[in-house]
Amino acid sequence: MFLMYFPRRIAQILAVLTVLAVGIPGCFGTRMVFSGISGPDAVAENSDAEYAIEIGGERPDLYQWAVEPSSAGTITNRDGPSCTFHAGAVESNTEIRIRVTIRSPHDGPYLLGKVVEIIDTSRTPVAAAHADKSSVQIGEPVQFFDDSTDPDGPDDIMLREWDFSYDEVEGFQAESVEANPTHIYTDAGTYLVQLRVTDKSALSDVLDEPLVIDVGQSQALRIAWVNRSRTTSLAGSSQEAVELSVEFADPAPEPGSVTYLWSCPYGAFDDPGSATPRWTPPDQVLDCEISVEVTDSHDSTDTSSCRQWVTSLGVLDNPSSPDDMIPSQTLPTAFQGEINPADFVFPTTVPDGNVVYINYWATWCGYCVAELPDLQEVYEKYRSGDFVYLLINVKDSRAIVENFANSHPYDPTYWGLDLTGGYFDATKGWNGDSAGIPQHLVFDRDGRCRWAHLGALIDNTSDLENAIEELL
Repeated sequence: MFLMYFPRRIAQILAVLTVLAVGIPGCFGTRMVFSGISGPDAVAENSDAEYAIEIGGERPDLYQWAVEPSSAGTITNRDGPSCTFHAGAVESNTEIRIRVTIRSPHDGPYLLGKVVEIIDTSRTPVAAAHADKSSVQIGEPVQFFDDSTDPDGPDDIMLREWDFSYDEVEGFQAESVEANPTHIYTDAGTYLVQLRVTDKSALSDVLDEPLVIDVGQSQALRIAWVNRSRTTSLAGSSQEAVELSVEFADPAPEPGSVTYLWSCPYGAFDDPGSATPRWTPPDQVLDCEISVEVTDSHDSTDTSSCRQWVTSLGVLDNPSSPDDMIPSQTLPTAFQGEINPADFVFPTTVPDGNVVYINYWATWCGYCVAELPDLQEVYEKYRSGDFVYLLINVKDSRAIVENFANSHPYDPTYWGLDLTGGYFDATKGWNGDSAGIPQHLVFDRDGRCRWAHLGALIDNTSDLENAIEELL
């Protein structure tokens, strides 16, 4: 029995001594503790990488580094705690193993390994990009688009980084990682935009030439004038609705970049937010103001307005003329030079035209001469920059008319001479094509005849005055 107990006791004593030797420094040595192999998980082909054993406790007395397969690269510092691995060229991304065999006086040998990917640098992504515009104003957004490619497909690109104010000295500064970002510049100048793309293998590329964006100072939006299809409308008539639009001063904004808001206390718009609305006049006689406010994409605004005259006088037809406009033929002579009545109405260099009153007369016509003092009083009452009084003589000689004018206190806007009667013949249709004189015609600012009368207005100019007042 004693003999059986003795070997078991010896084994227990040896076990205790072993524990003490491992756990107490200085006793027979400390066992090695492995944490693995440190170093990169991927190495670009034809490049170097450092690997080392992470180990605690007893130091090994044997290191043997190797690569599997051996054709994947070469190992230097093969017999040390670290090594340098030089990756070979590969046709495609390849997984290899870096391994090391270690041994100490009391442990081992042990074999450790680490999986490493060799990256085929010929499969690097190619950075490419474009912008929707190369010239913008301050505050105007510009969108950038990534056009990069990758040999392994677009899904292999994992990261896109944009630098909207790239500076070669300061280097790349990532400002956005969106694929197709939008950027707004707040200062004028010329900016370089750089893109860097990185794929799953951590290979990167940047644009060969950065994009160039010119940012200018925003120009204030300015309205030159408000266009309209007519300046005078018949009250309540949809047939005389006004078509409106805006003419901008240079530089004009891009089409579609401006919002509009039209307003008027009278009448009605078909679409007050349109660039070209129609305005229908109200039922009463008024001098209306139509206003418009415009705003562009830079929040620059401007306002303008125009006057629209609403009258109860309908447009008169002239069977002798192809249209209602004053014929554009020029009177042969006038005391102030040759005149063309069409020059006094819209459309001309005067944006809103003039109200034009024409009186045909002759020195041999007693009624014509008798009414001239009353007509002069009407002219004095309404004399203004946009009212024109043409006193046109029919077929008298220049000498006769000049002598008459010099001997009487009449002062029309123009003394006109229709020496052949051709102008009178073209306009008398507004009075039933009558050849009689005196004849009276009143035209609105669009050159359309609104009032006509045949015969003298001696002591009876109220209808003439009412017509002038409505059109003014």
